[in-house]
Amino acid sequence: MVARVWTKSLAKAALLMIAGAGTLCCAYAQRPSGTGSLAGKLTDVHSSPLENMTVTLRNAATGSVVQTTTAHEGKYRFGALVQGEYTLTATGPRGTGHVDGIYVAAGHESQVTGSANTVMRWK
Repeated sequence: MVARVWTKSLAKAALLMIAGAGTLCCAYAQRPSGTGSLAGKLTDVHSSPLENMTVTLRNAATGSVVQTTTAHEGKYRFGALVQGEYTLTATGPRGTGHVDGIYVAAGHESQVTGSANTVMRWK
């Protein structure tokens, strides 16, 4: 009789441990990621997409730099960015410009979209 009680108690404890481990794994998988992303679209003053622009993103704290080129419709995207403040610079055959003070939050996608005369300061 004692052996049966002991076996049932041990089985219940094992099931509780498995359920607890499953809960921890699910909670870990649902927590916000440690990185964020930035996406946008570059256009000129007439809302025409700026394709083949080199877009550079610089982390204000670390100085690390990543680069991409605008695709069809002037779209660009940076993924897996460390949370923090960034500066975006765009250069190409139709001009250059930059935006300061872009904040990327972990688990979120920031957006910088607009025309050259409102979002970008063109030189």
